Amino acid sequence: MNHAPPVKAIRDAAARYPSDVDKYVYAADEINPCPGLFSTLKQWARNVHEAGAKMLVTVSPTADLLDDGSGTGRSAVDIWVLLPKMERKGRQMVRQVLQKGDEVWSYNCLVQDPDSPKWQIDFSPINYRIQPGFLNQSLGITGLLYWGVDAWNDDPWEDTESYKKGGYSFPGEGMLVYPGAAGGVDGPLPSMRLKWLRKGVEDYEYVEMLKRAGRGAWALDMVRGVASDWNSWTHNPATLENVRRILGGELDRLGAERVLARGNVRRAFLR
Repeated sequence: MNHAPPVKAIRDAAARYPSDVDKYVYAADEINPCPGLFSTLKQWARNVHEAGAKMLVTVSPTADLLDDGSGTGRSAVDIWVLLPKMERKGRQMVRQVLQKGDEVWSYNCLVQDPDSPKWQIDFSPINYRIQPGFLNQSLGITGLLYWGVDAWNDDPWEDTESYKKGGYSFPGEGMLVYPGAAGGVDGPLPSMRLKWLRKGVEDYEYVEMLKRAGRGAWALDMVRGVASDWNSWTHNPATLENVRRILGGELDRLGAERVLARGNVRRAFLR
C-alpha cells in the first residue's frame, strides 16, 4: 500500500467536487487478512481527516482501527463496508462502531454464502431489492457499495457470462448497465437489476421519512417482520410490496394530518 498523499493534495482533489457533498477516500479494499497494512492505513486516515474528508474501506470493524492515532479518538475508518457474512460475523463490533458515530454500509459480490441476497441474473429480482431497502434498515446500515456496473464482455446483450473466477461463472456480476449503441442510444442503458436496486433504495427512504415523522419504531417493526437478517428475509415479492404499501399508507395519513393541522391554524388565525 502506498504512503498517504499530503494533506494539500487531498484537499485539492476534494475541491474539484461540490462543497455540499460528503467526500470520502476509498483507500483500501478487502484488507481483513492484511493487518500489516493497518499502520499505513492510519497514516492515510490522519491525512484524510485533516483534509476534511472521510475514509471508506471494505473491512470488518477491528480494535486495531478504532483510533487513527491523531489523539482525537476518531476511527481510522469512517465508513466500514461489509459483505453480509462480514456483518453477521462481526455484529458486536458493528454495533460498537455505530454507537461511536461511524457509518456502516453493505456491499455485494459473487456468491459468498448460502443465505444472503445475490446479485446475479439467475437469482430472483427480490435479491436486488431487499438488500438496499429493508435489510439495510433492519440492521442500521446506511449505505450501499458495488464494485462495478459495466463489466462487459464482447457481447453483453447476448452473453450473460460477464464474470468468471475459479472455474465458476457469475452471470451479470459487475454489470448493471448495458452499452446503448445497440439500442440506438449514445450512452449506457439501465438494466432491470439496476431499477430493482433503485426500488430498494425507495423502500429505505419510506422508512427514513417515517423516522422523521416520529413513526420510526413502528416502521422498523413492520420491516423486520419481512427482513430481519441476512438469513431471514422474504423471497415473496408480494409480501414485500404489501409492507411497502402499508408504509406508504401511513405516510399518506401523516401528510393528511399535517395538511389538516395547517388548515386549522389558518382558520383560527382568520377568525
